[in-house]
Amino acid sequence: MFSSMYIGATGIKTHGYGLQTVSNNLANVSTVGYKSQFAIFHNLISQFAAADTAIAVGMAQKGQGVAVADVRTNFNLGGFEPGNAVTDMAISGHGFFQVVKNGETAYTRAGNFRFSADGYLRNPNGYLLQGRPITNGISGALGDIYLDINNSRFMTSPAKATSTISVLANMGVGNAVDDPLNPFFSMTQAWNANGIESPLPSSAYSGAATLPAYDSAGNQRALTIYFDQVDVPSASGYKYYEYIVGMNPAEDARTSLDAAGQYLNNGAGLLMSGILVFNSAGQLVNQSSYLPQGGNDFTDLNNLIPATLNADGLPTFTASFNATGTAAAGTATITLDLGLHGTPGATPPAGATAAGVGNDPTNLPLLSAIEPQKDILTAYGASYGMASSRQDCYPLGYLLDLSISVQGVMSGRYTNGQGQELYQIPLFNFTDPYGLTRAGHNLYRENMTSGPGIEGLPTQNGRGSIVASTLESSNVDMAFEMVELIFFQRGLQSNSKVISTTDQLLNTAIQMKR
Repeated sequence: MFSSMYIGATGIKTHGYGLQTVSNNLANVSTVGYKSQFAIFHNLISQFAAADTAIAVGMAQKGQGVAVADVRTNFNLGGFEPGNAVTDMAISGHGFFQVVKNGETAYTRAGNFRFSADGYLRNPNGYLLQGRPITNGISGALGDIYLDINNSRFMTSPAKATSTISVLANMGVGNAVDDPLNPFFSMTQAWNANGIESPLPSSAYSGAATLPAYDSAGNQRALTIYFDQVDVPSASGYKYYEYIVGMNPAEDARTSLDAAGQYLNNGAGLLMSGILVFNSAGQLVNQSSYLPQGGNDFTDLNNLIPATLNADGLPTFTASFNATGTAAAGTATITLDLGLHGTPGATPPAGATAAGVGNDPTNLPLLSAIEPQKDILTAYGASYGMASSRQDCYPLGYLLDLSISVQGVMSGRYTNGQGQELYQIPLFNFTDPYGLTRAGHNLYRENMTSGPGIEGLPTQNGRGSIVASTLESSNVDMAFEMVELIFFQRGLQSNSKVISTTDQLLNTAIQMKR
């Protein structure tokens, strides 16, 4: 009789554990990433009982009650709900995020992360999400996800200096007056850094295109390409056009001012000269390029030498810029692509200068092994017209927004139009995830039962993909929990009835003795 009271007590205690599990599930019905639990009961060891061996069929055993065998976690996926930031992340699979705080590592399914003021990606309890920084497409060591915020409180993408300029235009018919002795360099000699209005008067050219360019310091500069037809007779029907590339003389670091405020080099701002050769159909068929070298005047034809072609068979010039206003000093090495590629690395004849050309086009150092490109200059007559231009450059950019792919790649998009992969977010799984230790705050810790966290990429080996701007809700099934609540309530009531009934019987026995 006394044992029945003890058995009833085990029933109350065990069903109390079950009720506690249900109440915890219901309390966390709205907790992000929460995984419900369920209690598993087992009976206690039985005790042999005295029995009449004449009539006993089996062994006489008395049960000793019930106990909690295990409280298991249900790792089925919860529903997905919209987040309010791209750093809200859900895992469509069975992986875990790894987080660290004060040197302690934990794992979580709750992906409600935010960047704090110091640039680190944290959960609401201050744990730092772990990821691998990406540099030039290569992932680095696992560590805290951190955005390097500068003093302006913005993450920036560095400017890219201009390295190539391409122009597509129609030359038209020139109207400028050429130097009869050096008609191929009339604009070059007309350039005057100390000119009243501009280095090159409008009467000296028939067409011009001003293009933005960026130097090595990220400053936006302006380069201008001028064109004009060369008035020389040609029995073969070829047409020749001179072009020059110039910049603001005030920004040219190659020269300085005298005491009177005049440029010491009259050719300040002159970067490149050249000749374009068109056939009678108006198609560009050849060209030459000259660069200013040394001397006190870049417009002096003795200081202009043919340019060496780069690995793409194109001429290249270098601009050195002064610091002006808020712009810092910088440089830019720029390739000019007008539609023709020559022999890569071709070098000009030794000692050749623009002064040796005169008015004879056969003296021009033209390209060999010419490869016309799809976009190429034309000279169809009529007036000059600019079709398009391209520069492979961009300014300093500020982080505009982030994106996170299903593979866990966090990328930034900047105001300069550039994108950059920043971090690879890995996921972790375990040999026995049911053995993980719950640490509160939606966290789990590994132990000997679960085994160590095994890192891997999202979408691999069942870890699941990452869904940005989304949160995984609790997987608690309220209908199921309410049914369980009724079961545990009935179990508690029944076991309490056993105890009260046993108590009454004991009192009756005591009364009989008296």
